[in-house]
Amino acid sequence: FNVRDALKNLGVAPISLKAGKHKNTLSLFGPITAADEKHEVDRLRKVHDSFREFVVESRPTLADSMNLLEGQVFLGEEALQLGLVDGIQTSDEYIMERIEAGDRVLKLHQSKLQSSRRRVQLSPLDLLPHMRNWISKRISSANAETVASWVLSLSSIWGFANHLYQKTK
Repeated sequence: FNVRDALKNLGVAPISLKAGKHKNTLSLFGPITAADEKHEVDRLRKVHDSFREFVVESRPTLADSMNLLEGQVFLGEEALQLGLVDGIQTSDEYIMERIEAGDRVLKLHQSKLQSSRRRVQLSPLDLLPHMRNWISKRISSANAETVASWVLSLSSIWGFANHLYQKTK
């Protein structure tokens, strides 16, 4: 929307200064010409075309389904069926998947500690709520060797988190 005319009706003269022909072509206060509008539509079309090319390059199976790339929103199952996503999972599930694959993962979240002395508020204890679901899902059906493996993995995560915590003190 543009409020230029509304401001003029109130006796306010909006001023829009620019340092180039195509700077700030669509603003709240400046006049919008047909040439400005055409320039912005062309620019948006280029961005959209680049997006579509990137998607097809990443997912060649969508080359015949370009109508799916027109700005619609597809939720979970529908996006999966259309081939727009590889799978559906929570961020916690993805993080655990990466940890199980051997990647070193650090998940940051807002600490419950209130301290103005530290800029980074991270405690090893802050990781426990995120580990609880993962542990409880797996511990019930695991054998002793698997549990021992998890304990070793958790101890290295704990050590890394504790190292970070000590550096912030």
